[in-house]
Amino acid sequence: MNTIEKLTKFVNSKQGLDYADYGDRYYYNKEVRELTKDRSDYFELLSLFLTRYGSEGDEVLSRNLR
Repeated sequence: MNTIEKLTKFVNSKQGLDYADYGDRYYYNKEVRELTKDRSDYFELLSLFLTRYGSEGDEVLSRNLR
């Protein structure tokens, strides 16, 4: 599994939020909205990155994440 696949798997995983940790629907929903926006931002950035680097994308990430 390459770096992009690992990041995407992480982003797509359940956030593990527990309503009991928030005690209030407002704050729980706020956190869910922020996570949803972060997920959307990730896919937008990934799209731009892959448009720029294409098939070399994973190699570029691997070099810069070391």
